[in-house]
Amino acid sequence: MLRLRNITKSFGQQVAVDQITFRSGQNHPLLGENSAGKLTLMDLIYALSQPGAGKIVMMAASSGSTHPTRQ
Repeated sequence: MLRLRNITKSFGQQVAVDQITFRSGQNHPLLGENSAGKLTLMDLIYALSQPGAGKIVMMAASSGSTHPTRQ
């Protein structure tokens, strides 16, 4: 399970991702112009970059329980 809450990522004055919120189990197409923040959002989800604000929670289900892996 993946949850993003109010994720924001900026590079200087340029805001690449602005208050994104969603959870896994929903369909979220990533569409936008060049430099719209699609790759930055994927980098945040894959932990290749850290958000400037907000919270990312990944839960791994095993044996019927959930364990937080990153916040």
